Amino acid sequence: MKRATANTRTFPRPAITRSPHGYELFSYPSIFARQVWFYVLCIGESKCPPGFRHGHPDFDCQHKDDEGFLLHFALAGELWHQTRKQTHVIRRNDAVLLDLSRPVRYGNSAKAPAHFYWLWFNGKDMSKIAEELNLGLDPTFQDLKRDRFVAAFRELIRLVEKEPRGHEARVSTLVSGLLAELFAVPRAPVRPLDVRTQPFAVSEPIQTALKYIARFYGNPLSLKQLSQEIGLSVYHFSHLFQRETGFSPMQYLKQYRIEQAKTLLAETRTPIEHIARAVGIRNHEHFSKLFRQMNGVSPRAFRAAAYRRQTGS
Repeated sequence: MKRATANTRTFPRPAITRSPHGYELFSYPSIFARQVWFYVLCIGESKCPPGFRHGHPDFDCQHKDDEGFLLHFALAGELWHQTRKQTHVIRRNDAVLLDLSRPVRYGNSAKAPAHFYWLWFNGKDMSKIAEELNLGLDPTFQDLKRDRFVAAFRELIRLVEKEPRGHEARVSTLVSGLLAELFAVPRAPVRPLDVRTQPFAVSEPIQTALKYIARFYGNPLSLKQLSQEIGLSVYHFSHLFQRETGFSPMQYLKQYRIEQAKTLLAETRTPIEHIARAVGIRNHEHFSKLFRQMNGVSPRAFRAAAYRRQTGS
């Protein structure tokens, strides 16, 4: 996928390819666009029947950088997405933004067709944007401005198909606008768990451990793994962690996970079983039991109480 210059074409003009489920347009961005802008690799619209399943990476990427990101915007129906061993669901006017450097699967398990726009794209700063949006924890965005997304996708499709003068700069502007809409959605912040001592009083190995937990709490973590990451024996690490934080390492990890779950329960519509997996607790029943032990109420009751506080009902 190379051009001699930004204006020299080495691929035929994109044309709409139709399938039983919709249509797609492949794009061949210039070297200049890849270096400075957001650029589209493929865009389309699909209407998938119940039982539909699909997976990535299926694209024939000629550049490692072309793994990129996949944006789905739901027009109607429901779509599930699996990535990082987590499942996320979007419905009408919701979106999901997925990093294609990891395997991704999605499909429709509802009774009605799923109608959605999709965009495969990339940009030189997308890894930083993905981190800021906290896609590793929750790549979904609810209740977006439908008219803005529909207008942006229609214009992107027109630009990719027709390629008028300056279309790559205009494509980048539209993609940037879509990302801006995602940033406008209220997101659950990742909050650290308070420790007994002030941060400056915590030794460097324990600071490293706290940062590691904050980054990877959604993954399976063991005491042995944590101690190996810090470079201490299990005994020395456990003793030091307990003395400086007031928690054992695994107790801290459990409470940290539940604190993040509380934020997601209060501030998102993500299903409870998905939240459990997102915070690193694979067994839904164990998550509910642990949550009740630490908070005195079930996750469902906690979410209902948070909703009443927010709405004043």
